[in-house]
Amino acid sequence: MPRRACGRVGIACAGLTRIDVVAALAAVVMGACLLCVLGAGVTRHRMFTPSQANLLQIGQAGAAYQADFHGHLPMAPIWQHRGVGPAFPNQSANGWAAWTYGGKNTSSYWYSAFGGYFDVEAADRPLNAYVYPGTVFPGPVIPNRMSPSDPTRATTQASVFRDPGDMTTRQRNWPNATVGVSCYDDVGTSYHLNGAWVDSPQLATYSFTNRYLVGMGRIATGQGITPSRFVWNADQFAAIVVYGTNPSYQVRNDYEDINRSQMLFLDGHAAYLTVVPGQFNTAAYQMRLE
Repeated sequence: MPRRACGRVGIACAGLTRIDVVAALAAVVMGACLLCVLGAGVTRHRMFTPSQANLLQIGQAGAAYQADFHGHLPMAPIWQHRGVGPAFPNQSANGWAAWTYGGKNTSSYWYSAFGGYFDVEAADRPLNAYVYPGTVFPGPVIPNRMSPSDPTRATTQASVFRDPGDMTTRQRNWPNATVGVSCYDDVGTSYHLNGAWVDSPQLATYSFTNRYLVGMGRIATGQGITPSRFVWNADQFAAIVVYGTNPSYQVRNDYEDINRSQMLFLDGHAAYLTVVPGQFNTAAYQMRLE
């Protein structure tokens, strides 16, 4: 982040003694220089409020989606190279991507990476219609795919899904950072679906497709979850930290904090919380079924 420059500060001196003015100048200069030293950190942490405002807006849209779809959240696995949606008879999911629910187009990197399965277009992301009602996100007719050189990959925006503090993507070489590309510009959103519930012990006997379908049904009906603790959406650092197997595992996020994440809960509130490595469920958050 750019640092603030220490500029010259003027003080109105009416009614002040020379000692008062000197003391005031000293305080202002010290404060301004402190901002110069800590400016980047201060600026980043001021982004908490707009980031959480984004999550609250996503949460409101998610609640509207739930009302229309019998309690289901807009969590979708990958069924084919393009298009996300409900299961079809005898069809198996090809995989899971945490960004299928909403946001802009993925970058051209995903057109061919991992077979192209995670190249998700804005037109296919179900929550976009609720966050941006009346907006048409351009996309070719299924099964055609957007070409890697299509300029709308970059020009089409969905800014509600962008954390202002988002600096680097961890999705290409998870959990390592790809410097110079934000997560939003990479996969279309800074905020990701919580997919850890798919690995809940209660679902272990099912195939991947059925773990998704059965788990989604349980979330929709409130089985094994506490809405005020259940995380359905969070920045990329929640998953990175919670899947860490070493209790001393540490990840510095884009706010320069260790093991912390912006989280959105099923009851609609958002919070910036500490994530415990290897602990999917704590008193503060729940990422797996109980």
